[in-house]
Amino acid sequence: MELPNKFKLGKTDYHVETYDSKDTGTGSVQPRLGYVRVSVTHTGTPRTDADIAETFWHELTHAILFDMGDPRWANEEFVNGFSKRLTQAIQTAEFK
Repeated sequence: MELPNKFKLGKTDYHVETYDSKDTGTGSVQPRLGYVRVSVTHTGTPRTDADIAETFWHELTHAILFDMGDPRWANEEFVNGFSKRLTQAIQTAEFK
């Protein structure tokens, strides 16, 4: 998946950046600052396109919930469950 450079969500312009992770983190979102970060390596090992995409959709889920004012925006268990299903739907979508 090619990640966007930026997107708009509500009134917030988000910038997307990639980075090399040297620890266990794979992504982050700062909704008040308008950025999403997604690691392209994990502890020095390149990540697959599918893993990078899943991280992006995960961080986007956080951002959407934050924009909606939903307190679950910081609930990792909820965001993981939702974003895994979102990723599956996107990856298996068929178009005519």
